Amino acid sequence: MTQDEQPVGNGLRTDHPVPNLPFVDDDHLPVDDPEAIEAIGRCDGAPGAWGRWDGELDAEWSAYTTDPKNPAFSWVVRFHPDHGRSVTLYRNRGGGAVHDRWFDERALLVRLGGYWWDGQTWYRPGQVFSWASEACMRRPVRLATTITAEDLLDRSCRAALGRVVKVARLDPAALPSVDSGQWGHDLALWNRHRRSRPGALPTARCVVTLSAPELADSEMLGVEEFAREAGIAVSTLRAYIARGEAGIPTPQTRNGNRRRWSRPVVADWAEQRRRDPRTVVANPDPTVPFESLSTILEGAVLYELGRHREDARTLPFVGLSRDIGITLAWYMRNELPRTQRMFGTIARQAQRDLDLPRSVARKSLRRALLIDGKFDSDEHLDRLFDVAWPPEN
Repeated sequence: MTQDEQPVGNGLRTDHPVPNLPFVDDDHLPVDDPEAIEAIGRCDGAPGAWGRWDGELDAEWSAYTTDPKNPAFSWVVRFHPDHGRSVTLYRNRGGGAVHDRWFDERALLVRLGGYWWDGQTWYRPGQVFSWASEACMRRPVRLATTITAEDLLDRSCRAALGRVVKVARLDPAALPSVDSGQWGHDLALWNRHRRSRPGALPTARCVVTLSAPELADSEMLGVEEFAREAGIAVSTLRAYIARGEAGIPTPQTRNGNRRRWSRPVVADWAEQRRRDPRTVVANPDPTVPFESLSTILEGAVLYELGRHREDARTLPFVGLSRDIGITLAWYMRNELPRTQRMFGTIARQAQRDLDLPRSVARKSLRRALLIDGKFDSDEHLDRLFDVAWPPEN
């Protein structure tokens, strides 16, 4: 996520406030009507303004609009019939990018640099891509605990000391900071406002954030620890961060210039980096029809898997022909990015159409490459195969 895609405020009518962000008056937003939210951004005439909504009126939907009173900001409203709504403020057009990501996982909430919640389970930020599912792997957070507004509201939270900010007065370059003590008072004031709203969720269902062992302060990694864990130089990591390169994940916490990440998030980034075919691929001959060859190889492998799938009842693999093994090895050496897509298709279709476990397809392909591929060593084969084969949860 870019800086603009980080939330900067909570709408006062949200059901799921983001910790330590100010509450912003959203009274001018028709938060129950996604079509009207879209119309604000399309009809107010401000340069660069925009609005959009997607979903179904009586089910889940997401809506985005530039704020009509202060076009330096935009709003994203998400609604779920069981889990209520979230109303969140972003800088500039960052809300548009956040709205677009709703199509990926339909995440109800995003916290702590990309940890997301689907209404039941918390997942780590999606980083490791699989061509088998054509999406990033969903990796649940171990021993995650959902923290609600009811968990945080106590006698120290005094609504009389809470504050609500007017969006028209906000400056995107000088946003108000809210410490945890003040935010408790702001949360109490938010709760007082929402109690008068018909149909408001009880505070025990108003999700604020999560906790988990991997998010404990003692487990978080700074820049130096990140680099060591990922096996790169600290200077390289700092350069990536400064230039916005290499898909460095958003930190889970940030205090000034001090960034900290959870160890599993760093491990996922390092895994995706290892799987990047650009670090091992040869320069292919541009005259070779690699795309067509990929289609032919997919069909040949799936045909043999289907023809001999009874073998998988007694053996954990299907024996592929020598010609397939030779051609696959040449293809993988010369066009690893397309090999990733091809292996993903084979894994998906073998499971869906042939009722073969992914493990059978994997072992069949690796055995053919091992026997007929003539690699320099098993280690060389394993290095390429680990990049080409879809990741596992």
